[in-house]
Amino acid sequence: MMKIAIFYQKESKLLGDIRKKIRKEACQSDNVYAIYEYSTIDAFRKANEESPMDIVFVEDTTDNCGLAVARYIREKEQRTSFYFFGKSANRAFYGYE
Repeated sequence: MMKIAIFYQKESKLLGDIRKKIRKEACQSDNVYAIYEYSTIDAFRKANEESPMDIVFVEDTTDNCGLAVARYIREKEQRTSFYFFGKSANRAFYGYE
């Protein structure tokens, strides 16, 4: 089973379409996905420590929590596919740093 985490800001619409498409894809009977959505760093870290995510989508949140999640994943040297979304190309650089 592939575990997909989406870290987003509740009031933002940035990852809204992506979240819908991922959930739709996961609901197809021949796909084996588990989708988890988080809006706090603590919730994401706790879940990831228990069972690491295979794919992580991170939104560049206004309170910089998205950057903190990106740094956490890189510090753990976790083997995962990582996608960082933001409104500014300059900030995306920091997400992948």
